[in-house]
Amino acid sequence: MKINTNMMILFIAFLLPIFIFALIGFLIKYKKAYWLISGYNTMSEEKKKNVDIESIGKLMSGMCFLVAAIMLVALVFILLGKPAISGVLSALILPVIVYTVIKAQKYDGNTRNSDGKMKKRTKALISTIIAAAILIIAGVGALFYYSNKPAEYILQNGTLNISGLYGQKIEVNTINNLDLKESIPEIQYKSNGSALGNMLKGYFILEDMGKAKLFIDSSKPPFIYLETDSNIYILNSDSREKTIELYEKLNAVYKK
Repeated sequence: MKINTNMMILFIAFLLPIFIFALIGFLIKYKKAYWLISGYNTMSEEKKKNVDIESIGKLMSGMCFLVAAIMLVALVFILLGKPAISGVLSALILPVIVYTVIKAQKYDGNTRNSDGKMKKRTKALISTIIAAAILIIAGVGALFYYSNKPAEYILQNGTLNISGLYGQKIEVNTINNLDLKESIPEIQYKSNGSALGNMLKGYFILEDMGKAKLFIDSSKPPFIYLETDSNIYILNSDSREKTIELYEKLNAVYKK
């Protein structure tokens, strides 16, 4: 797949946080920049005395290096056109961060009563963090699933129903031009859509074509081009045979 503007934006979106996490981890571990640790940097001097900052520093720097490594591997899989694997790897980041936050409480004496038991306020905070993590992971997982799922097409009573993310209904009698091609123009950038590796859904700006709504796996030609008065659509199925079959069905209705 060509490295276009959309892919470059995705590359930078991953590369920048990778660099930031790696840099923070380096500064905490090797330069003792503990002021970078959220919460510790705003504590009073009295409260800081109750914190084992050396242990927390090791924990936090380790987390930063691990998150940077996960994101780097996830980026590699995206560039290889394997967004599902990248999504699974990216989903691991949140549990890593949650574990680190919870583990850090062990080294903060301010979170415990005089008898050594964890304060109710700290327990409530940890419970909230865990609940939020579960909800976020579930939400991100659902988004990756539906974004990576091929669109489904039903042609019935002169209407093409496209289900899934960014679903659409197209009346065949509104189509001005119908064609089957082996390639698509280079994608300049995403306007309002989802781009997970080769799976593209929603509105994109294409070279020499402008705005178009895509429902495609860009690695699996051919592609059906539909042009109406209001929009241009490009779509395909998860196999060449299915795409050609859909085109023939559309063409039969279109020519009537």
